[in-house]
Amino acid sequence: MDAITNLLSRNSPRELTLPFPSKEDMHEIYQAALRAPDHAWLRPSRFIEVTGDGLTKLSKAFVGYAKNELKDVTPMQMDKYQSAPFRAPMVIILITKITEHPKVPKVEQILSTAAAAENIL
Repeated sequence: MDAITNLLSRNSPRELTLPFPSKEDMHEIYQAALRAPDHAWLRPSRFIEVTGDGLTKLSKAFVGYAKNELKDVTPMQMDKYQSAPFRAPMVIILITKITEHPKVPKVEQILSTAAAAENIL
């Protein structure tokens, strides 16, 4: 599929199913992610794959955050926080490692990680 067709036909399904991509597939996917615009070649993007029992830990982290940091969370919202990680067999968490640089502001490094996320999709 050519790139423009891919972009114009892309959608985000609510839930994903097994199997998730192999290690070889993920290596290629991360190579594509790292081709995102990156001023000064800082490579700010980091990737954490969460699968299996890690999804339960992530669910607990979401619930803990909601309980401790958010006000007036309804039971329905709490259920969404708890179930969110289980909508896919693998969740990829993207993190930006900010590097102090005289020509590359923090926001640009964050946007590089956002572009890496789009390349993953």
